[in-house]
Amino acid sequence: MRPELRAAALCLAGVLAACAAPAPRSTASAPGAAPSAAEVQVGLAQGYLRQGRLDIAMDRANRALALDPRLPAAHTVAAIIYQRVGDDESAGRHYARAVELAPRNGDALNNHGVFLCGRQDFERADALFDRAIKDPFYRTPAVALANRGSCAVKAGRLEDGERWLRAALELEPEHADALFALAGLHQARGDDLRARAFVERYLASAPASPEALSLAIGIEERLGNRRAADEYRTRLRREFPDSAAAAREDGRRP
Repeated sequence: MRPELRAAALCLAGVLAACAAPAPRSTASAPGAAPSAAEVQVGLAQGYLRQGRLDIAMDRANRALALDPRLPAAHTVAAIIYQRVGDDESAGRHYARAVELAPRNGDALNNHGVFLCGRQDFERADALFDRAIKDPFYRTPAVALANRGSCAVKAGRLEDGERWLRAALELEPEHADALFALAGLHQARGDDLRARAFVERYLASAPASPEALSLAIGIEERLGNRRAADEYRTRLRREFPDSAAAAREDGRRP
């Protein structure tokens, strides 16, 4: 991979990780009906997952699967938990099963696409993102567009990546992940003025992150604006003192 593509891919790695939905919308209950027992367990699993209580989350996911092994949301939440604990084989099996059970569900398709892109299975991931975008009932198509663009950049297809990222912004002009990805993409291309514009929009529309502040530092340094770079560096050290990015700025090993 060329150096500029490697830089963009590193910048975008976190974007894809952040863009997976917790679970697809359920197809078990009719609209307006009370959730099934399995759906209740999925909801509990998602809650424990957000709290980082993975053991309890897995127990609830397994209960949901025992109650209804054909519930796509149960397979997706189980897949996310397995991925969190490093069991990619089980995660991939459950992501694929969710898509098998709900082949037109945008959430399930997007989540499986993110998983496959993380494993560098770019062609299959792109096909899943394309299907997700085409789901007329998908509530967050900008998420799949941003993921498709980020994955294309990881695959070395910068022009395709920019096209899909900009399409995400057409739907949601302040979509934080698309803004961050485009900032990294333009920095990798050496277009620091455009990179600055995107990272500033990102920081104005989303909570700061170590990665975004580190990116902003690099952009301002290449533009020769030491004052702005130092201001971002100060923010990074103050807001994220224990981050790997802050350690790099201080010349320490993270």
